[in-house]
Amino acid sequence: MANLEELSVALDIGTTKVVCLVGSVKPGGCVDIKGLGLATSRGLRNGRIIDIDQTVDAINQAVDQASDMSGADIAAAYVGIAGEHIVGRKFEGSVSIQTGTVTEDDIKRCVKNAMILGMSTSSEILAKVPMEYQIDDRTGIQNPVGMCGTALGVKLHVFSADHNALYDMVKCVEDADLAIQNVLLESIASAESVLYPAEKQQGVALIDIGGGTTDMAVFIKGSVHHVYEVGFAGDLLSYDLATGLRIPLETAGLLKETHGCCFPGLIPDDYVVELVGRDGQGDTRVDASAACSVLSGRVDELLGYLAADLAKSGLEDSVRNIVLTGGTSQLRGLPQKAVEFFNRPVRVGFPLNVSGLGDAVVSPIFSTAVGLLLYGLQDRDPLPLNGDGRKASPGFLARLGRRVKAVFTGAGVQERMR
Repeated sequence: MANLEELSVALDIGTTKVVCLVGSVKPGGCVDIKGLGLATSRGLRNGRIIDIDQTVDAINQAVDQASDMSGADIAAAYVGIAGEHIVGRKFEGSVSIQTGTVTEDDIKRCVKNAMILGMSTSSEILAKVPMEYQIDDRTGIQNPVGMCGTALGVKLHVFSADHNALYDMVKCVEDADLAIQNVLLESIASAESVLYPAEKQQGVALIDIGGGTTDMAVFIKGSVHHVYEVGFAGDLLSYDLATGLRIPLETAGLLKETHGCCFPGLIPDDYVVELVGRDGQGDTRVDASAACSVLSGRVDELLGYLAADLAKSGLEDSVRNIVLTGGTSQLRGLPQKAVEFFNRPVRVGFPLNVSGLGDAVVSPIFSTAVGLLLYGLQDRDPLPLNGDGRKASPGFLARLGRRVKAVFTGAGVQERMR
């Protein structure tokens, strides 16, 4: 068996698929993918668990595949979460600098002061991300440790999840006999794998369009400043095709994946798509223009929501480009549509700097899973495991009752549940 101390495991539990990745870091920072597991997901709808047993079965299938391929006895993983229940709120706080030089303890006190108003009792904090620090009259500071002054301030972005939604997801993972090393927002995980550092500094909106949910995260000066979640994505496009064209849902999904296009200017006149029937069904002939019209209308609705939210956030002028990722980002014509709505350069984001089985995961479908893996490989204080390598006690659900850990970026501080 491979040495788990040298490996990280990512678990992406999506509406249409569950992905498990096992990997390590090679010299130079490249991620070496050693194991990949992929299972069909039928236990979620729009990012929420609707069937625990089916979700646990899919997790087990994906984990077993990744374990067999990598030779690792998988006992714990970094897990992603998404959905409309995710909320971001902004806080500000300040404290005196006790020794005249900023320490990590000063940062913890400052963040605690910013959080004095607290959060809803129905939500659980996932992450507290400092957008910037201020020392006396100096603003825009990213890492204040070691700097001199008398007062330290912080502008803090706090992300939380609905307690019940998080509980259900965690229960599924633990029922699959896995420990959870951390729970990370999927939009932030995807950013780890597909965004260049320069993009995060200059201002970028990452739009991750999966099967059941669409997530948007805005990065400015290296930190996430805004998130937005929409409760529909690629699955709804398939349903629209099935309804609008009066074809089976499975055929509609195949049509979307193989010949789907949402930009009318890319479809030749009188183009007809022929799909081979499955499971005894006859072949299907579809007018490509009609299919494009159906997809175009729903994509317009989705991009309209995202563009309106970006404008409402007040950050629109700080965003220089748009990056699309997730399985549905591969829909033909989507980048052209996005340019019309955002009036900015648009590209499709693929996982960066991967090797080993990298060719198999260099796809927008795996952006979140690769990002979770990258985060895990960079995490310097993993959840301790018992001597037999199995789940540490108490489990994540027990610790959740005391507080989900908060991840700090920029200052290298990480506060964990105790």
